[in-house]
Amino acid sequence: MLILILICLGIFFSSGDWIYFFLFIWALVGYAGFTSYQARLAVEYPKERGIVMAWNNTALYIGITIGSMIGGYVISNWGYSSLPYVCSVAAIVSFVLSTQKVQEAKKDSAFSTDT
Repeated sequence: MLILILICLGIFFSSGDWIYFFLFIWALVGYAGFTSYQARLAVEYPKERGIVMAWNNTALYIGITIGSMIGGYVISNWGYSSLPYVCSVAAIVSFVLSTQKVQEAKKDSAFSTDT
């Protein structure tokens, strides 16, 4: 959903009032994802909850820093209208990597129950 919203932001970037609607939906979807991810981490690691949340927030700030650096580069070289498309590519890469991680975890858990 986030990828689709970012692409729509790129398409409707200079089309008046639609940009405000997509910015609202982007914020709603994007920020809700982080809190649900934190809740999942708290359930998966109840004994290490403090350290897991600390590392998760550290990763968040590192991601914000790297994203700001890439965003600054994109804006400087290609302009603001290219930024939503670059962000959607980053969202696709993130989705693929997180899906692959989940599939590896499922394989590992299936292997450990078989042996």
